[in-house]
Amino acid sequence: MNGLFIELSIGFAWILAAWTLPSRAFKWVTMLAALAFFACLDVRSALLLLAITLGGWGALQLPFRKGSIALVSGLAGLTILFSFKWLDGWFPLGISYFVFRQIGYQIEAYKNELPPHSLEDLLTYQFFPPVLLVGPIHRFAPFMTELRRRRWNPDLFSEGLEKIIIGLFHIAFVGNFLLSHKAPNWIDGLAVGTWHYLEALRFAFNSYFQFAGYSQVAVGLAAMAGIRVMDNFNRPFLAQNISEFWQRWHISLSSWCRDYVYLPLVASTRNVAIGLLLSLGLLAVWHEPSINYVLWGLMHVAATLVYRWWRESGGQRWLRSIHPATRLLGHLLTFHFVVFSFTMIRTNYLAGFKKFWSPVIESLL
Repeated sequence: MNGLFIELSIGFAWILAAWTLPSRAFKWVTMLAALAFFACLDVRSALLLLAITLGGWGALQLPFRKGSIALVSGLAGLTILFSFKWLDGWFPLGISYFVFRQIGYQIEAYKNELPPHSLEDLLTYQFFPPVLLVGPIHRFAPFMTELRRRRWNPDLFSEGLEKIIIGLFHIAFVGNFLLSHKAPNWIDGLAVGTWHYLEALRFAFNSYFQFAGYSQVAVGLAAMAGIRVMDNFNRPFLAQNISEFWQRWHISLSSWCRDYVYLPLVASTRNVAIGLLLSLGLLAVWHEPSINYVLWGLMHVAATLVYRWWRESGGQRWLRSIHPATRLLGHLLTFHFVVFSFTMIRTNYLAGFKKFWSPVIESLL
């Protein structure tokens, strides 16, 4: 919450300055706000992220093939990111989102799909204050379009304020108060199977409301400053199948993995399984390089492959032909699979998953 308080304090000051000062000062005001944010939390992170940005920009100015530069830059970014994730100690603030934005930028440069821009534009994009803490991983080209079209829009401003209020409600009341503080007491003492089922629901919903809340605050701050940033969640627990779930959950990350890992791999190998394995594998270890997250990713790969087989074999069409209400089965199955899979990442160790479900298994034997 300390980081959120600092983000909101600096964010509102940044928004006030952004609309008070001349529009040509917006980029510099934005970068100064980011520096103030890092100065309050971790100056070392700012220096490292600045070095990554300048290194990526400088690499593109070299007289080499852009494909080679994009490959080397991407591997360097992943090496930096996962080195910090695997090593104990200092972990740079915001580096997970930052590195993926930088890699996306390098890939778009390789594809010659970047709009005309300056180093100042790139720094404004990478150090955009609302997304520093928890994303989303927005794309460079849409950001530049928003930056150039930025005008005072009272509807967008009020929409942003509404998102911030809803986000704070999700974090503070639903997540922290109800699901973290009250709910454990409500379900304490229940029968083994009932407690484990409700605890799995509590953990999944708490993860959603906390993460979605922070994302809404980020999107709201950006909107109040006149910049639209993609939403990161779209009622994911209402998905009808696992593929739709990943179109609704952590949208900026899942779409990044789809566009930059899954689709290129499927196009080159003609193998969907390889594309899913590497894209969801990267998505999993991006969160945390632990055996629990690896297994969690493999669970979602397996579920996606099963769903694709079911759909392509005509099973989905056949089931829906029986009665429209059978669509609810897809919702229920997807929801409970996701909730069950989340119990895998409650802890960093596989033993934690076993410990959670052991009482249920023993009660059934």
